[in-house]
Amino acid sequence: AGSLSLGSNQSAIALANKSPVLHTVLNPRDAVTWALYYPAIRDYRPEDITGNHGCEWKQMIRKSIQCYRAGDLVEAFSTLEKAPENIQNPCFYTYRASLLLSVGRVDEAGLDITKAMAIDPLNSHALALKSIIAIAQNRKQDAFDLAEKAVKQDPKSSDARVALSYAQQGSFQVKEAL
Repeated sequence: AGSLSLGSNQSAIALANKSPVLHTVLNPRDAVTWALYYPAIRDYRPEDITGNHGCEWKQMIRKSIQCYRAGDLVEAFSTLEKAPENIQNPCFYTYRASLLLSVGRVDEAGLDITKAMAIDPLNSHALALKSIIAIAQNRKQDAFDLAEKAVKQDPKSSDARVALSYAQQGSFQVKEAL
């Protein structure tokens, strides 16, 4: 009933009396990437977002955190959809990146981390998030270097220290990780 040319890594289904059609086969590497777990390094609370209560994006983050903590991820994300494009505070981008990582959306999270670092190239939280991504992607040395840099930028940052602990655990440095 017809023909179909296939390229590399393509497949088709041909049923009786019907033209063959392309058939999508799951790529095991894509499935693994989708299933990766990006551990949280901060337990956000609405009161963590301090400052100008008239600031629209800070109100959005507070509401998003409330929704996230209530288990409503759809609303946590939709609350941030109307955020202005020109926010000049890395806090917005690192929060949204953390939220994106919590559901495995690493590519989008990476864009937000890049935005945060464009505003503050040595932002400890952004560096810690990059370290978490590197850990999940089995880039152990990158993870360790990024986490150490995050700690160096802010030695009191629990985010940086947790990222460093994860990087050390990934290299089986259990005593140091503790």
